[in-house]
Amino acid sequence: ISARAARSIQISAGVTSQLQSQSTDRAFGIDIGETWVNQASVEASVPLFTSGEIPAGIAQAEHALDAARYALGARRQDVLASAIEAHLNVDFKRRAVRIRERNLDRLRRQFEAAGDRFEAGVVTRTDVSLAEARLRGAEAELSAAGAALSAAWAQYSRLTGQGEGTLAPITQSDLNELPSSLTEALELLHLQNPTLSRFSALEQLAGAAVQVAESQRGVRVEAFGSAALQTGTWDNDFNDSNAVLGARARIPLYTGGRLESAVRQANLNRQQIRYQREDARLSLTAALSEVWAAHIAAQSGVVAATQEIEANRTALEGAEIEVSVGLRTTLDLLDQEQQLLESELRLADAERSVYVTASRILALLGSL
Repeated sequence: ISARAARSIQISAGVTSQLQSQSTDRAFGIDIGETWVNQASVEASVPLFTSGEIPAGIAQAEHALDAARYALGARRQDVLASAIEAHLNVDFKRRAVRIRERNLDRLRRQFEAAGDRFEAGVVTRTDVSLAEARLRGAEAELSAAGAALSAAWAQYSRLTGQGEGTLAPITQSDLNELPSSLTEALELLHLQNPTLSRFSALEQLAGAAVQVAESQRGVRVEAFGSAALQTGTWDNDFNDSNAVLGARARIPLYTGGRLESAVRQANLNRQQIRYQREDARLSLTAALSEVWAAHIAAQSGVVAATQEIEANRTALEGAEIEVSVGLRTTLDLLDQEQQLLESELRLADAERSVYVTASRILALLGSL
């Protein structure tokens, strides 16, 4: 509003009241004495030509507003990505607790079975101790997993303001569709990323500032008018009035280099923003390429971990049968149980990573 107001008519009014004294020593002069003189005036002016200063000032205001909006958009994407990651961390920690609870149940059964086999004279006390050690270790790991879940809930509450409770898992349908390739993603990054858009707005803002600085060296033309009324008493009462209407033009001839320096400074500011934008573009391109590769790796990890779990479950079932007939040791069974646990945790982490990287990609594209 203030930028657009510069091209509209400007009106001002003033009132003065002053005590005047007039005397003279001229031969035919008259000493009038003292009197109060009151004056009221109104002035108006409107710019006709400003060498582009007013349009450039309006452009500055518009680009500054755009830059602020893009900065808000970038911050919004960061907050949403952090909230989604916190949500996924809570979901992963809950899954880890459930996985460890199932593992603890299996180890408890194996510990009891090892004790039965020891009573039957099939295994030694060492086998029972191995099973108990794994059981106690699993109990400690479950407690640590519970603490990690509480910490994840605390982080989620800090970011969202919501306390612990039921939290629906995030699925692919909850996120926008990802680009089909890294090339397409990079194209969208350069078009949609709010940080790059902000730097573009700042560059345009700096360009408008250059125009404003250059306009200060140009011609300025304005139309003006004024009217005044003056009243007072000398030898008799008087009321004087006058009105003026005209136009004036001015151009600076010499300013000691001040205006030229302002133009150079504005150009340097614009060049600095260009370098900052290019640095941001390269950094964001590298970040997108990195997170895209991590997303592909996470998807592959999901497939591999799923197949690994199936193989480990089959191997564990076989190991339990073989231990019962004396073909495997208790340690072999416990190791197989540990491998199943680790593969289940890897699958949960890989699935979390798929959605975390997907949300980061969308955040970089400004699409959350």
